[in-house]
Amino acid sequence: MTTRLFCTPIYALVLHTISMAGGPETIGPHTIIRTPSAASVASGGGAPFTWLNQANVPVNINEAFTGFSVITDGFANAPAGTTILVTFATGTLRNGPGPDLVLLDANSDTNVYLVATSHDGFSQQIVVSAFADTGVDRSYFVGGAGPTSFDITAATIDLSSLGVPSGMVVEQVRLFCEGPSNDPVGLGVLESVGPPVPAASTWMIASFALLLLSAGTIIQRTTSLAIYDFK
Repeated sequence: MTTRLFCTPIYALVLHTISMAGGPETIGPHTIIRTPSAASVASGGGAPFTWLNQANVPVNINEAFTGFSVITDGFANAPAGTTILVTFATGTLRNGPGPDLVLLDANSDTNVYLVATSHDGFSQQIVVSAFADTGVDRSYFVGGAGPTSFDITAATIDLSSLGVPSGMVVEQVRLFCEGPSNDPVGLGVLESVGPPVPAASTWMIASFALLLLSAGTIIQRTTSLAIYDFK
């Protein structure tokens, strides 16, 4: 009895730690294998730019753009000039064959973005319109109002169109919202790029999980022996 109560939290923590790696996730025709590790508003923002979430709970820009599930939350009503900077863990985004990224939006308007990367200091940019319907719908609370149903729309991005050489790793992507009202809910690495090099954080998560698992096993054996000796 004592052993079970002591070890159960350890195994629960192991499961939670492993789940942090996340993915892959399929949204309509797109399968996402990696998401950004960080995101921030580099410029612009302000009213009426606000959070959207399937639960009536506020999220910040970093929470909205990192991790899985990709389209559970995001941001709505980005006025023209709002710039979002997303960072990918080293090795998780590279220029592979075909489209490398998918940009997801929660509306069916023009959703025009100017996209650039850190490969060349954000000097070269392309126009991306995330208006292709994925066939997926979500109901969101927007700044606490709602819920309201939205079509999830998308556009794919090939890093070659941004001058990134084949096979080269990219760490940051900049999204400049052209408006009139962008509602970004995610940016993900597509399965078509092939298995990326595991990020250092992924190795750390896996190693920590194994360490916890080993600790739980040792504690269980030690406690069992102590109970046996006591008897």
